[in-house]
Amino acid sequence: MITPRQVIVSESCICVGTLGRLELEAVAACIVLYHWEHSPDEWVPITRRQIADWIPTSSYFDRVMSNPFWKIDIAGFCKDGFIDGWNVQGQEGADLFGTLTPKFFEALEMQPMPPKPKFTEPDTSLTIDFEGMSNDEG
Repeated sequence: MITPRQVIVSESCICVGTLGRLELEAVAACIVLYHWEHSPDEWVPITRRQIADWIPTSSYFDRVMSNPFWKIDIAGFCKDGFIDGWNVQGQEGADLFGTLTPKFFEALEMQPMPPKPKFTEPDTSLTIDFEGMSNDEG
């Protein structure tokens, strides 16, 4: 079985090409990144509250929290059968432990293997000569 450290998460905090919808892949990324920091070699049951309390403290989410298009769909994640135990709505369900299902692991194992992102400094050598450019067409 695939371990958390073997899963690729994009810079935009999604597990690209795994669960069929971006909002579900964002939930998967939250779970994977949580495991990267807490148990990178094994999958452990976790609660929604553990994830919610951890996200603001994690540096992984610095970029995406200001992106209005980055959304998660926990209800869909549960409904589609990727986790058991999180399907109780409201505050009372936030402390229930969820267990990832074989369907979740199968999806991760089928994940395309793009190259790992390389974080580098921006290339400042590119310049454009605006003064030499003209608005004239002819």
